[in-house]
Amino acid sequence: MSTVFVGRRDELASLHGQLARAASGVPTVALVEGIGGAGKSALLDQCAAAAGSVALLRVSGDAEETGIAYGVLDQLLAALDGSGPGTGHRSPRQDGTLVRSGDLQTTGEHLLGELLQATTRHPPVVLMVDDAHLADRPSLAALSFAVRRLQNEPVLTVLAVRPDGVAGLPAGLVKLVDAGGARLELGGLGVSEIRELAARFGRGRISDRVARRLQEHTAGSPLHVRALLSDGRMDAPDWLAAPLPAPQRYARLIAVQAAQLSAAARGLALAASVLGFRSDLRVAATVARLEDPLSAVDELHRSGFLRLVRTPERTELVFEHMLIRSALLEDCGPAELAALHLAAAEATSGADALFHRAQATAAPDPRLAADLLDLARADVARGSWRTAANALLAAARLESDADRRDSALIRGVYALLVAGDLAVARSYRELIAGLPPTPRRAQVEALMAWQSGDFAEAEAVAVRGWSAASELEPLERDRMAGLIAQMCIWQGRNVEAIEWSEASLHSGLLDSRGQAMTLATLVGAMALEGRAPEAMRLLPTDGDLADAGYRELVGMRGILELLGDEPAGAADRLRIRLRPNLADHRREKAPAEVLSATGPDGIEPNKMMVLLFLADAEFRRGRWDVSAAIADQVLALAEDTDQSWIMPWAHAQAALVPASRGQWSEAEALLAAAELGAARLGGEFNCVYAANAAAHLAACRGQPDRVVAAADRLRSAGTPFRKEPGMYCWPVHFADALLALHRDAEAEAVIDEWSATAQALGRRSRLAALSRVRGDLAVQRRDLSAARAAYDVALELGDDDCEVLQRAMVFASRGRFLRRRGERRAAISDLCEAEQRFRSLGAAPFLENLRSELAACGVEAGTRADDTGRLSALTPQENAVARLVAAGRSNREIAELLVLSPKTVAYHLSHVYAKLGIRSRAELAASRPFTS
Repeated sequence: MSTVFVGRRDELASLHGQLARAASGVPTVALVEGIGGAGKSALLDQCAAAAGSVALLRVSGDAEETGIAYGVLDQLLAALDGSGPGTGHRSPRQDGTLVRSGDLQTTGEHLLGELLQATTRHPPVVLMVDDAHLADRPSLAALSFAVRRLQNEPVLTVLAVRPDGVAGLPAGLVKLVDAGGARLELGGLGVSEIRELAARFGRGRISDRVARRLQEHTAGSPLHVRALLSDGRMDAPDWLAAPLPAPQRYARLIAVQAAQLSAAARGLALAASVLGFRSDLRVAATVARLEDPLSAVDELHRSGFLRLVRTPERTELVFEHMLIRSALLEDCGPAELAALHLAAAEATSGADALFHRAQATAAPDPRLAADLLDLARADVARGSWRTAANALLAAARLESDADRRDSALIRGVYALLVAGDLAVARSYRELIAGLPPTPRRAQVEALMAWQSGDFAEAEAVAVRGWSAASELEPLERDRMAGLIAQMCIWQGRNVEAIEWSEASLHSGLLDSRGQAMTLATLVGAMALEGRAPEAMRLLPTDGDLADAGYRELVGMRGILELLGDEPAGAADRLRIRLRPNLADHRREKAPAEVLSATGPDGIEPNKMMVLLFLADAEFRRGRWDVSAAIADQVLALAEDTDQSWIMPWAHAQAALVPASRGQWSEAEALLAAAELGAARLGGEFNCVYAANAAAHLAACRGQPDRVVAAADRLRSAGTPFRKEPGMYCWPVHFADALLALHRDAEAEAVIDEWSATAQALGRRSRLAALSRVRGDLAVQRRDLSAARAAYDVALELGDDDCEVLQRAMVFASRGRFLRRRGERRAAISDLCEAEQRFRSLGAAPFLENLRSELAACGVEAGTRADDTGRLSALTPQENAVARLVAAGRSNREIAELLVLSPKTVAYHLSHVYAKLGIRSRAELAASRPFTS
């Protein structure tokens, strides 16, 4: 390929500026947009050539590799193997298993760790992804996960895409571009630039007319212009009248080079091609039928095709570039390629062998399709939804029976949706729409619309599908009824959700997983209708934790325990729900690295809801840093997987901790995102959680009018969630705000209404909080004996492990009351107790309000506002890690609490040390913000 490059001076200057910014410790992302042949790759080449001493990681997407999970990640990790000094570094994916079983969080964390090590070996690091629009979605999601978590590392990420490919990039990456990176749009070359290019190609000074002709026929595409300038037909006198030829493809160049190789070297290269970007040398040699492959390896290395990477486990062949592999595969005829895949099937085993057989088969093969369907069933049973999708879609291609083919296709797309791969699933939308209108098709279309945030359309499609199912399809009706029940509960129509769930379960036709999911929906709807005790009795008390359906019900029990003032037990059960299928599930604690929000092959959307309930449980029990870290994780995962439907709820939950700590700008930004998303998407959960967060933030800021406004929105909307007082905190804030606005009668009515509901369901924490407000009301009315009695009741009902913030507020209210009664000693005891509790939480606004009371008692508060100020430099996950380390937790214990891996915990801890200027766990524990 020619390295001739002209123009693009502004674009190059912008990229160099971004590199300088990254080198200074500000990781940044640049996006280069342009049509095919616009010179994106050439611009990257020029930038790399001028970058100087950097660790350059150059990878590329490819049209034939888009459907291969983690193909681009393979390239990137291979490049990281040799990024600068210390090339003995070992990639965590060297065994290849991550391609088939890695989830987003695991692969993202591996990539993040590799990038961090690269920055220590040879900074700065420049990561270039050419043709990113052709990269496989899992690799892009992993890249987004890693790059979004860089803090001060000298890393410049450059993505080259076609204009229509920007929409396919993870939203998180695009946000990084818009938040301080660079977006470069490459148009066609101008006439003057084409003339300069022609001169560089030895064509001398061409006329404006020739340059204009080239520009008209190529739209200024540098690739096409270069091809034409290199074409001998340009020497003909009538070349301008002839149709302009297409440029020579890179694949053709590789094919020519491959033809010059020895038979053994070419055979080994082709064998490696069908096995993947990285392959075991022994397996590749078996496929190529070579007893001694080393001489062929040497030849391929000298030709620049492949290199050898030795690890303790095996010796691998790694392509220098993915395009080389793609070009070799393109050069193969269908028969030769089929023979290679058949040989690969014989040399491998299990799922790998089965997929090679599928690749080798062009004609329908019902038996092979049946084997793939068996593999898919096994994958679904263990929660590997992405590999199940691959098997199902391959089976659909090989099926001869139209009905079975359509069924496999629909089930494959459904598996993609359950795996959270909405972007890939959407690519099948038109194909699905062309199938006969069956209930299964309606289920997939409804779920796709739901995850896209179109709740009304999703429910309409689901109801039509249910109505269309005849009596001959009772199982499909049951499945659809279960899906409609989930949609109803999300919209706040709990009575309908109960009816649909009962209809779905009535026949007993659902499989165990479907029964568990629908029973969980039924139980949740009953709880929200104020029937939690009855609902709890429907849940099994014992079962096999290796069964995904049973774990679903364990998670639902955790949610009911959260509503019932048992946040610690709820958190334990919710973490069990988040575990993948463990072989040794009876251990008291599973290894921390398996406690991931993602299943083996994807992020299940339902698990994000479980994570949000877990964040709520940790917030209530006072572990705010853990809560904030989990909510932040959900936000990142939802953005990385385009799960917009849950974003408002996630933003609302994430706003609670910064609001409680007086981090106003962060809390306001999160609340604004929650309210905007709720207004755009709807969904009762989204809307109520957004209003609940608005009330909480306003209460923390001492803005009773805004609390009332948020509560009025909920009351005017007739929200059905008012029957379960354990669900939200806004009613207590509402009563407080009415009292602050001297609307005593209204405050009393709210207290009475919610106290009656809480009393009927035994919600002690809500009763305690409302009793505290009743005491404040009695003080305002000068009924001192009633006030004392109300505060005493509040303390008797409360629990130190439940609603910790409200518990501290009871001590603060009674302390103020006692000080005004002249009971100084008792007042000091309560106020100091409240002060210690607020301080342990980092609840700065509540501490500030308390100091004047302590000062009036002649007591100096033990903490100043700047003690928590140092924490503002830390991210939510760094805050959580810092506090847990200071409390004496190990990295493994912290990983289990935060649903992360120990490697990620160590990464966050290193940033904590740097930001706080400390060097050890002991120094961290002794640091003032973390001492009680």
